[in-house]
Amino acid sequence: MIASGDVEFEGVTTFAKDSSTNYRYTVALKDNKLNFSLEDCSSKKQWFKGGMDKADYVTTDNAISGASPADYLKCFHNALSCALEGSNDSQRKLSMLSGDVVKVEFVLKLRVHSLTWDAMFNFQLDPVSLERIDILESKLRDQQAELKKIAVLETTVKEQQEELKKMQSIHTTANSVVELESTGTYIGSATLRWTTPESKCDAFNAFVNVCGGGGVLAMRRSGIYIVWPTVKRVPLDNSDDDTEDDDEDLCVRLLKNGECIEVGYLVEEINFVSLIAIGRFQEGDKLAVTTDFAMEGTSTLYIVSASLILLDRVIVPDSAPYISVRSQEVHMSNGVPHHQDDEPTEQRNATVPVMDSSSSPLANYVPVLETQTLETQPSLPILSSSDGRSSSTDVHGENERIPPLPDTNYELQSPTPRSQPSSTKFLALPAPIGNLLRSWVVLRWRLSRSIFAVPLPLLTSNFDVKLGDFILTLPLSLAVIVTTALGAKDRDVAGTGSPPTIAMLLVFAFAVRNNSVLLTLTGISFERALLYHKIAAVVTLILTALHGLAYILARDNDEEEDQSSRAFTGIVAFGAMLVLFLFSLGPIRRKFFECFVRVHWILFIVVIAFAVIHGAGLALVGVMPWLIDVLFRLAYRPRIYAKGSLLNGKKAADNTTPSSLPVVTGKRLGVIAREQLSISALPGDIVQIKFPRVRKDTGEEFKYEAGQYAFLCVPAISSLQWHPFTISSSPHEPMVTFHIKALGDWTKKLQATVSAVETGGSSRGGASAPPFDVLVDGPYGSVSIDIESASTYSHFALFSGGIGVTPMRSIVNWLHHEVNTEGRSGVERVQFVWSVRDRDTIEAMIGDKELKPGLDSYFPHDLMAAQVNQGGVFSSEIYLTRGERDLEGSWVDQQLEICLRFNCRPDIMTTLRSLGEQAKQSGKHRVAVLVCGPSPMVRQVLAVSMALGKDTKVQFDVHSELFEF
Repeated sequence: MIASGDVEFEGVTTFAKDSSTNYRYTVALKDNKLNFSLEDCSSKKQWFKGGMDKADYVTTDNAISGASPADYLKCFHNALSCALEGSNDSQRKLSMLSGDVVKVEFVLKLRVHSLTWDAMFNFQLDPVSLERIDILESKLRDQQAELKKIAVLETTVKEQQEELKKMQSIHTTANSVVELESTGTYIGSATLRWTTPESKCDAFNAFVNVCGGGGVLAMRRSGIYIVWPTVKRVPLDNSDDDTEDDDEDLCVRLLKNGECIEVGYLVEEINFVSLIAIGRFQEGDKLAVTTDFAMEGTSTLYIVSASLILLDRVIVPDSAPYISVRSQEVHMSNGVPHHQDDEPTEQRNATVPVMDSSSSPLANYVPVLETQTLETQPSLPILSSSDGRSSSTDVHGENERIPPLPDTNYELQSPTPRSQPSSTKFLALPAPIGNLLRSWVVLRWRLSRSIFAVPLPLLTSNFDVKLGDFILTLPLSLAVIVTTALGAKDRDVAGTGSPPTIAMLLVFAFAVRNNSVLLTLTGISFERALLYHKIAAVVTLILTALHGLAYILARDNDEEEDQSSRAFTGIVAFGAMLVLFLFSLGPIRRKFFECFVRVHWILFIVVIAFAVIHGAGLALVGVMPWLIDVLFRLAYRPRIYAKGSLLNGKKAADNTTPSSLPVVTGKRLGVIAREQLSISALPGDIVQIKFPRVRKDTGEEFKYEAGQYAFLCVPAISSLQWHPFTISSSPHEPMVTFHIKALGDWTKKLQATVSAVETGGSSRGGASAPPFDVLVDGPYGSVSIDIESASTYSHFALFSGGIGVTPMRSIVNWLHHEVNTEGRSGVERVQFVWSVRDRDTIEAMIGDKELKPGLDSYFPHDLMAAQVNQGGVFSSEIYLTRGERDLEGSWVDQQLEICLRFNCRPDIMTTLRSLGEQAKQSGKHRVAVLVCGPSPMVRQVLAVSMALGKDTKVQFDVHSELFEF
């Protein structure tokens, strides 16, 4: 189509913001090879893309029949001149791939209008590094435009059908890109013969090739195609007029590599049938059209029109099913065509989850029928994130669309593991209240996936503050502070007293852990509520200071009577608040946690007592729910664990025979029994606490989810101290396990007590009984991203540092159980990365001898298997940052030889980029990232996820955890 020859054209233009910086573009067409270069005229630095074949720059849109080198020279000259002059007819595309390292992918899309031609040229270069070139337009918009064309495919089909009718009325084969016709009459199965019109030979041969005696059409170029042949049945002239066989039903099939991808029928007097299929075709794929039945001597079949439409700019995953379009309906056929009339009536209303592909924006919702149960996602709360130890939500949340909910009452089910089904039903409410409740749930969901998931530079990585938090707290706080400041300026003592009282009410309202009405209505998790507790405390401190300033100004101007008693109570309350604030600062709280807890309790009582005496009685509205919660946790909950639940105990006794369940008299009947409790000291100053998930003698069950935590109390050390620890076991495991590292005063006491008891038991020559009782308050928290749904994520990255491996151990074992035991599909890759300083910690976490080898566990069983990291879904990398390889002296090095790395740290950027690319190849645009470890690691994961999200167009949803209450 393009003759040999050399044609060149050079042009100079300015694409940079700085008008003094020029770039020279050179286009050369030599021996049918297109070369394209870009040069910085100042630095003389060049970027070159050469040797582009015709298939790279000639498409069905710009192919010019009989074009000569001079014709193409004219096209290039006009196109380049149009672009260089900045004409409105040209489209220039520059898209930034990274904000930190300036990488620019230069895509020049030129549309040329010359005489009778309408040619489209696409020049695409590999990513190059350019300075001071900003984003002019996003390449993504181009792809979205193509996706919109796919979304309105039904309209396009209608228009093409109308055009087809016009073509048929003129000539059956005049305008066909590819002509398909039969060889005559058939008996039994037959294959129709493909032929090519001579007038379209060049364009046709660029993409397809006829082989197999004319019965097979072979693809010569890979891509996404719309294949659309239309078959017509024509009776033979010598057939009898009264022959009924003309109306015999005929089945026509479109085959790809021998597999049927679409089917149609010629029924009775209908003599036309169109077969339309959209899918990915590789070079060498073969197409054929066959018919199953035709009566000899009565009729023949002709293909009156056949089109192959190449969708070159549309991104469709390799695994995408074929989409069959018939009767203005779209069917997902997965290579096996089916008909609407063949489906049972009850399945016509069945809903199909929307694929997370380019043709359906980042969404994982399904239409909800009136009789269908609506399941919530784990990230349903608006602010499902954490202060301290758990959760930042999506780093790149988008405003995803949610389908309308039915007007009838529905049921919300929390995504609990299969071993613990649970549901919460809405009561039958009047229609207005029910509609309001449903609208509130929908609003919470939309907010959680939009503004409350948008990260902010510095604030998200350092303070876990998202855009929604910023919008919700900053304007309101500033408005109240400014209003109070103006009141203080006007010496309005009474008016400035109400705002700090209301703020103090919120301080206590956000501190309620159990049965909080506020958290239930707003959907805020307790971990996230701690952030608002801190913000409200700071605002209260500022407002109280302004209230005191108003009193001082009024007194100095003799506008306020001397009220020494009120002034004294106010000063004491404010001083206690100030000390509370100082001890709550992160560095002080972490280093002196025990002191922080005691000061918090003592000064809280001082603040409340003197604030009420001062006149801030409204604060008691927030204090009372908090006080009830404290009594529940410190009085009622310990009694339940000490004496047991009579209701559960009775049920267990009724359902168990005396022979199978021992009768326990005078023993503790809580979920944790001392005689069933296992406490041991492990290497690396780690204490392991284990107890049965289902108590053996009462049947009471400790229900939890992967990644949750609980508060533990050891009365032998202190009855008032409750400390949060992540559950390191998984919900399917028979034992509930905690791994506690001795880092603070309380944990060091626990480790010393356990070691002393074990040493005493060893000296006596026998195993000792558990040295003390353990009380458990929980579980609390949840993973803030949707790892429960099989359709949300296919790729997972789990990062952990040091003892932060405990929640990741729970989650990776749960995922392994879901994939290998429960048969969960859609999980393609789980990357487990652990950075640790010493071998002792590794030995403590993987050397649990009590774990049975037959237990479905990735960590540690499969982790230590020889085939680990040899492919498959799960893979691991463990980084020992201090120490050398010792295969002879260390059993840890021997067991983990394949996945253990020495004297280095994980490359988070490379790991996440690789997972993102793999997810895109699978048709997913979201990657689940979970991290638990020291602050620098968490901040790095968050920063890298945000940067890669902009670079790769993949959404990295991050759940982060820190042990920093």
